[in-house]
Amino acid sequence: MRISKFGARRVALTAVCVVVSSAAFLATGAAPVSARPAFRTGTVQDITDFDSYSCPQSGIGFVGFEDLGTDSTLGSASVPGLSFSADHGAHWTVRNFDAGAADGEKFPAGPLSSEQTHWSTATGANTATINLTGGTASHFSMLVSDYSKATLTAFSSTGKKLGSTPTHKIPDGRHMSIFQLDRPLGDIGKVTLTVNGHDFAIDSICTDAPQVPTPQLTLSSADGAPGSTITVDGSGFASDENVDISVDGHLDAPVHTDGTGAFHTQLVISELAAPGPATIVAQGAQDEGTANFSVHTDWRQNGFNASRASFNRAENQLDPADAANLVNAWPDADAGLTGGRPTAPIVVDGVVYTAAADGFVYAFNDVTGARVWACVPGTSPCATGSGMPHRRAKVVALRGAPSYDNGMLFVSAADGFLYALDPTNGKEIWGFDTGHPLNRAPLTDHGVVYVATDAANGTVFAIDEATGTPRWKKSLQTPVHSTLATNGKLVFAGTDSGLLYALNTKAQGAVVWTGKTKQRIRSSAAVANGLVVVGSQDGTVYAWNTDSTGTPKPVWKRATGQPVGAGIAIGQGGVFVGTESGTFDELSLSDGHPIDSFISGGSITTRAAVANGVVAFSDPVAQKIFVLNQSSFTSALFTADTGLVASDITLTNGAIYVGSTLNQIQKFALP
Repeated sequence: MRISKFGARRVALTAVCVVVSSAAFLATGAAPVSARPAFRTGTVQDITDFDSYSCPQSGIGFVGFEDLGTDSTLGSASVPGLSFSADHGAHWTVRNFDAGAADGEKFPAGPLSSEQTHWSTATGANTATINLTGGTASHFSMLVSDYSKATLTAFSSTGKKLGSTPTHKIPDGRHMSIFQLDRPLGDIGKVTLTVNGHDFAIDSICTDAPQVPTPQLTLSSADGAPGSTITVDGSGFASDENVDISVDGHLDAPVHTDGTGAFHTQLVISELAAPGPATIVAQGAQDEGTANFSVHTDWRQNGFNASRASFNRAENQLDPADAANLVNAWPDADAGLTGGRPTAPIVVDGVVYTAAADGFVYAFNDVTGARVWACVPGTSPCATGSGMPHRRAKVVALRGAPSYDNGMLFVSAADGFLYALDPTNGKEIWGFDTGHPLNRAPLTDHGVVYVATDAANGTVFAIDEATGTPRWKKSLQTPVHSTLATNGKLVFAGTDSGLLYALNTKAQGAVVWTGKTKQRIRSSAAVANGLVVVGSQDGTVYAWNTDSTGTPKPVWKRATGQPVGAGIAIGQGGVFVGTESGTFDELSLSDGHPIDSFISGGSITTRAAVANGVVAFSDPVAQKIFVLNQSSFTSALFTADTGLVASDITLTNGAIYVGSTLNQIQKFALP
């Protein structure tokens, strides 16, 4: 998918000097810029740091001469989109300060300079001409070395004079000059460089003239999280040159172009890259290609991803040092619901989604908190903005958080329907009736959405995301009141029988093993490091090896002293779990031994979130959220009132999100 914005275009000739009179031209602009007045006189600027020179503006073509043969002649086909000619029978010639006729004559040995070694000139000519054969331009500039007077003039394609730069004499070879012509009307069809009898060196040309080659970048993905890897393909660069690739200034390893000026590489997005719009830059010797990229970490389903570990390893904004500075990011926003308890929110591509007991699915703008749309699945029309959507005669509660995968939003309903919605407007794509209530968040993984019913025959369904048809279903003959989790091979379901079932995702949901606890499992399991961890109403946290068979014994178990109904979170070597007595514990993932504990003062039945040394959880009875430093639970770094009932925590892009019975999704972010 091409998403590139063009940086400075470049012919497959690297930075070079052209011997033309003492002027260097650079061409810019691809579209007329109305803010610039039409010129009568162009500009000239002397520079001494020409080794770091690049085109005056991005999005234009760059022509250098480094890839052309020493003492070769430029004509009508040497550079796409440009044709070179001169008076007095002279020819444009590529010179090389390291070889041929100009060997050893670079300043201070001689009067001329260039950024690299190759340049172009028209020895013996008073007027050197460049015709824009591919079409007219709004910008043309040259980087020139000369020790005589020179003038760059623009003409229309019909020969009408449009304007010129001042006549300028470059001081000496320590200097080069940028001769620049800008024409908002975009009608430059030809330029001439007039010199006063001496040789000149044109190092490079910049122009937005059509057909002049432009470095282009093609990305395998237009967005990604810090630490993620994407593929970058480049073309239109100089051949056999080193190109530095960076994401908003964070430099990756350089790549080397092939003989056609192309490259293919893997780019790791810096773990320090801040969320928001970013620019990927591929910088050659003088050419530059750019592409737009969005750095963000989507929290696409309850528990962050299919493992349900609720660990956001890509988070790099919120940390223990600044957690105390969190503020309500939506104090005046309409991030309210029409009524009913909201589910844990998910965050995807700048939109926050939630479902609620009032039967609505909501989408909010992540920046402003303004409602984007609201919809009752299975009905139409949906409402945009703050408008009231159509209601059913009977409210069907939505108690499971939405899940996002493959461009669709999945929502489960208490009447047994699973819906796939268009995330842009909430419109139904398909619906599937399981026949029994669905009260937990759907689980999405590799094109399959999994749900489980909490009826007496508790059935797990695997539904094809694209078609809405079942791939398989498995009855467990006991209600499933926990949220499903998976490691890709197995789906884990906690049941009211006290058994944790491990079902084969590839073999019609066949039972691979069952882990036994002493009471019902209402806690939602989480998977990490080859273990699946779950809590039980018997007051114990259990960990089993995911590769178990039959009825295995747990790798470890740890008594908490109180029923465990909260979902498990796992991150940075710790297992985080709340109890109904208001105790929030961290246990070692490796053996379950206690690491730390915090008393919230209420009853914890929701899942925490872990990221970047920070642990956040909500206590529905205490009506607060708490943010702790993972290294020490001595005191909370931050607390905030959320209302009587709070949801699981979502933590991403430097912000904490939670649903509350204030009929709101609340967002707390750094100022």
